[in-house]
Amino acid sequence: MGVARRDGVARRGTLALALVASAAGCGAKTGLDTEPAVDLCGDGWDGDADGLVDEDCPCEAGFTQVCYSGPPETTDVGACRSGVQACDPTSGTLGACEGEVLPAREDCDNGVDDDCDGAADCRDAECRRGEHCEASFVRTEICDGLDNDGDGRADEGQACPQGDGPCPVAGAIRICDSYCGVHQRCRADGTWGPCIIDGSGPATVCSVHADCERGEWCDVGNCISARPCFADGDCGGSGWCAAEQGTCVDECFHHDDCDPPTVCDLGRCVDDPYYPSL
Repeated sequence: MGVARRDGVARRGTLALALVASAAGCGAKTGLDTEPAVDLCGDGWDGDADGLVDEDCPCEAGFTQVCYSGPPETTDVGACRSGVQACDPTSGTLGACEGEVLPAREDCDNGVDDDCDGAADCRDAECRRGEHCEASFVRTEICDGLDNDGDGRADEGQACPQGDGPCPVAGAIRICDSYCGVHQRCRADGTWGPCIIDGSGPATVCSVHADCERGEWCDVGNCISARPCFADGDCGGSGWCAAEQGTCVDECFHHDDCDPPTVCDLGRCVDDPYYPSL
């Protein structure tokens, strides 16, 4: 089955539809000086803003395309998601856009960008002047896998505990011990999953410094050279020696050496920039 994608995204299979303009409402020209808003066949948008996508556009049985009837700027932003519409073999035209999620009223207290404008909860203009948000505009991030403070990140600032032991709630995210771009997600069985490099896959070489040779750091899943040492004096008065790894550090070796909301990155305490995409 062919699936058409918008905006030049790769098409899969051979399209079973010749996309044409027709006088029935698929981009037909009227001859007027100012053309009315119309749906252009095959673009997957609601061009005439009537709540329907590519209505009356001719198609062949088996053809499907990605569609979205909401404002284009909200497509796949926040909670909003595109849908899929299929050809109705009876009418020979495209059917309804199924499975799409359109903007909704902002909840203000669920960690989700419900109206799909790029801001969640109290950081959304719909909520900011409300009694709930005026009382506490910036809320505290807790270890639950949600963006509690509405800044676009979940569980940042070491909201989740380090060290061994079970995790508090499925979906919670914590930084691994080696680098601020590598994180773990809490699994349904209450255990922490593997260290993942910002959604791209497991760290194949290392996930903690101890996976590397003495005098090396674990940096984004790879072992790189650091200043080697056996004692603090080997670091030339700059920082101290993390003897267990044989590396000189300026401020920290483990994340626990840094105060929230900072994390340890190659010997220095830096702001945790993590945006969850897992």
